[in-house]
Amino acid sequence: MTSVKTLTEMANRRAFNRRSQHSGKYPTYLNIETICGCNLRCVMCPIGTGGFKRKNKVMDQKLFKKIISEVAGKTRYAWLHFFGEPLLDPYIFDRIKFCKSNGLKTQISTNATLLTKEKAGQLLESGLDDMIISLDGATKRTYEAIRKRGDFNRTMTNVRYFLELKKKRGIKRPFVRVQIIRMSENEKEIDSFIKKWKDLADAITIKPLGSWAGQVDIGKHKKSGRKLPERYPCLTIWEQLTILADGKVAVCCYDFNGKNIIGDLNKQTVAEVFNGPRIRTLRLMQARGKFNIPPCNTCVEWSWQPKKVSLAKTMAKGIMEDTHLFYPIIRLWGKLKSKKIEYNV
Repeated sequence: MTSVKTLTEMANRRAFNRRSQHSGKYPTYLNIETICGCNLRCVMCPIGTGGFKRKNKVMDQKLFKKIISEVAGKTRYAWLHFFGEPLLDPYIFDRIKFCKSNGLKTQISTNATLLTKEKAGQLLESGLDDMIISLDGATKRTYEAIRKRGDFNRTMTNVRYFLELKKKRGIKRPFVRVQIIRMSENEKEIDSFIKKWKDLADAITIKPLGSWAGQVDIGKHKKSGRKLPERYPCLTIWEQLTILADGKVAVCCYDFNGKNIIGDLNKQTVAEVFNGPRIRTLRLMQARGKFNIPPCNTCVEWSWQPKKVSLAKTMAKGIMEDTHLFYPIIRLWGKLKSKKIEYNV
């Protein structure tokens, strides 16, 4: 029997293919900023470049539980990170457990500088499903040049301890991706990065450098850009909500300063915002070929999304998720292909 979560994702993607201003009733993904604030100042990030203007804040736990309770059984994923380091959030382990108790799969993206032995154990016990560890360098010199304020040796020790503890306990989750963003500074270290982590992590992600919808100048960090196709609507606004730490909902995950707010979950429900007048207007404009609302008007990352989505593949993936076969199949595929490298293009 197909789950409500799979039907939700199907409804959202069908609406996108049809370019309908109404999507499904609930989002497939919630991108929840449980904490706004980071301990690093990375050279390619708005926090590091000075473009980030919002103040540090921890999301109220009552608000967080309200949001999760509203989507329980309907939304599949909760990404518990946005413009903040998740391990700075004093409630992060409780939040993961609350999501899990309400049937949501969870993910965090961390710089691992705060991944102490104590927190490593707490993460493994929390039920976390997915974990991205962002490192961006294979050597001390490159890592610390990109990830300002980071300590290479301590971070590597943290990551190795976590992965070894996971293996020692025989735990399959979280599925751990060690990630490097391809930049001019680390281009020559990609192969050594892969070699360093291929036998420890579940997967290695080679991610392209993004411009945060044209809001960050990445020229000196990127040798050349790729030719863009003719502009088409962005899948993100048909299946995802980005919730800031104060409960306001940004138009998408590139609106890091919350310039285009489409709702407020302190006053509205998730369902009300997801098909509210502001986001419906935006979907309608994009369906008509109008992309003049920020940050869409300067964005190039829309091209990372498909122009159309396969509903058959969406259904197949949903069934794998429902039957808990998704991660075992990915691991088996990695072994059969003798590699676990993911190139995000």
